[in-house]
Amino acid sequence: MKLLKGNIIHAPMLEKLETIENGALLLEDDGTIREVLHAAPQDFDGRVYDCSGLLIMQSFADMHLHAPQFPNVGMGMDLPLLDWLKTYTFPVEAKFADLDYARRIYRRLAHDLIANGTTRVCMFSSLHTDATLVLMEELENAGVTGFVGKVNMDRNGGENLEETTEESIRETRRWLEAAAASALSARSSRRALPQPAQTS
Repeated sequence: MKLLKGNIIHAPMLEKLETIENGALLLEDDGTIREVLHAAPQDFDGRVYDCSGLLIMQSFADMHLHAPQFPNVGMGMDLPLLDWLKTYTFPVEAKFADLDYARRIYRRLAHDLIANGTTRVCMFSSLHTDATLVLMEELENAGVTGFVGKVNMDRNGGENLEETTEESIRETRRWLEAAAASALSARSSRRALPQPAQTS
């Protein structure tokens, strides 16, 4: 067991925010919160992380993120949506067929999420199965969990971003099987993996 001491801000229930000055979190060895305490126990004999005077709060959750658009962050939107997608987004998204590119971008995305306090996500990848698996791996390595979807796109994506229905079914099954195999190995180590989510 571990103990994390500090000023805690948490939401014990919906629409309730509680601040506990000089409180503590009792943690399992894997970091799972077992109990929120209003005071640190005097007789605790495990490892203590003393963050007195600092705020300890829940991480952020990003509930709608398009991972392949990460390189476009901050560029604005100067065109109607479909024109913007065709001009800016789809050419960048097509680059995720290159796994070296995908790993470099997704590693940076995962690092930026953690660095800014986001540990839970619900995000889309692209239609590239292997790049989607790379995204899930990079999120796991950074400590981000949640849901990741492989996109299935049979129209409006242009020459490099469309798949037939048969290709989509085959690649989606392959992705789900690979994600399930990763989840089986993770259960033995109690890791929280990003989970697959169906998207279209």
